[in-house]
Amino acid sequence: MPLRYVHLGFISAATVLALGLGAWSVGAWMEEGGAQWATLAVVGVGGAVGLVFYGTRFFRKMRGLGVVTLVFGIVLSAPESVLACPACVGTTDSPLATGMNLGILTLVGVTITMLLAMGAFFVHLARRARLAPAPSPRREGA
Repeated sequence: MPLRYVHLGFISAATVLALGLGAWSVGAWMEEGGAQWATLAVVGVGGAVGLVFYGTRFFRKMRGLGVVTLVFGIVLSAPESVLACPACVGTTDSPLATGMNLGILTLVGVTITMLLAMGAFFVHLARRARLAPAPSPRREGA
């Protein structure tokens, strides 16, 4: 996937998050009052407006995206696509959750093993470099 699609996706997601922050802050400001909520609401809505301007400028620059961007936007706006899977939300004592946890631990174990092996290799190289004889100086003109 080209980087411009990823960039448009991040701009869209950041705009939605900024609008959500602004709406949440307005709700908190109406309930509690306070300058911090009003300031956060202004920052959220202002950030969303700025991101919309930036996104339209970027979109004009990348006109070749066309239908792909429209489909990407529709997929992002579908509420079903943002819901967590049943395995993540389900009961924690189910066999599926146990299997996922063991899979995660296996991947962490493989990662740690590889990092330790790379570290041991570099320590080995450093020790061999210390034991290697120093290069003799070259004589010029000889």
